[in-house]
Amino acid sequence: MADCIYWSYDAVAAKEGGKDFSATDIIIMRRSARLIHTEFQFSPRNNSESFSSTLRDGEKGCRFESIDYTKHPERWNKIVLPMTNVQEDVAYCRAEDLEGCKYDLIGLASFASSLNIIKEHPDKYWCTEAVLELCKAAYGWDIVPHHYHPLSGFFEVYSRLAGM
Repeated sequence: MADCIYWSYDAVAAKEGGKDFSATDIIIMRRSARLIHTEFQFSPRNNSESFSSTLRDGEKGCRFESIDYTKHPERWNKIVLPMTNVQEDVAYCRAEDLEGCKYDLIGLASFASSLNIIKEHPDKYWCTEAVLELCKAAYGWDIVPHHYHPLSGFFEVYSRLAGM
């Protein structure tokens, strides 16, 4: 058994701790409330590496990264993802497939408008979309990852795991 973690970054808690909102944070918060970023952390079997898609820190899309979630624990909400070793391996393989894919800023902008007139790019990913691709692969969930922003993704994962 290997527990992975679904992390959601809380911009409001970060602001209360002294970190200002970026322009992108404000756009995402229009539809996703206070949760603005999602990470998937693998178990120690995979060095507790995290995977997501981001434009921060010089990244331009899907990447693996070591993140110290204990540095600012108030900024992160977590959901433990109980997985077998095989499920984690499937998620890791999916992450390797996505690594290097570009960030879909245009697709993410579709969430800033309730009109949904901007469509996602089939080969680019935003954070929650990339993380839900891993969950979908590991658990076999029947979901469409590009339909989720950080807040809706968090509640989707939470409700699916509560029903297990």
